[in-house]
Amino acid sequence: MAFPVSTPAAASPASLLPSYLSGESRLLLENFPELGFFRDMVFLFKMLMVPTSESLPEICAWMPLDALLSWRHDPSAAVFVVSAFGRTLNAAAITRSAENTEGGSWIERKIRRVFGEYIYIYIYI
Repeated sequence: MAFPVSTPAAASPASLLPSYLSGESRLLLENFPELGFFRDMVFLFKMLMVPTSESLPEICAWMPLDALLSWRHDPSAAVFVVSAFGRTLNAAAITRSAENTEGGSWIERKIRRVFGEYIYIYIYI
C-alpha cells in the first residue's frame, strides 16, 4: 500500500510498523479502520477468557468511554501496552499467573484449562 516503514532518523528499518498497529501513527487505521476494531475485539475476547477474575477491573458502573482501549508500543520491551478501565491490561500475564497459582496436579490443571471449572467439578465428583 506504499506506507513508509521507517522514519528518516530511525535506526531500525521497521520502526513504524508497531506504531501502525497501535494507532500511534494513524496512517494505517485511517485507511483501514476495521483493523483497529478487530484488534480491540480480539484483545477483549482474550480478556474474557482469563481463568480468574482477580486481575480484571473491579465490578462497578463503568462509563462506555472507560472501556475504550488505548494502545501504545513500548520499543524498549518490544511489547504493546494496552490501557482501559483506569489500568494497564495484559491478558497473557493474567492467564499465565492464574495457571501458575492453580492447585492440583498437572492433569487437573489441564482439564480445567480445556473444559472449564464447572465441567471439571462435575467430572471430578
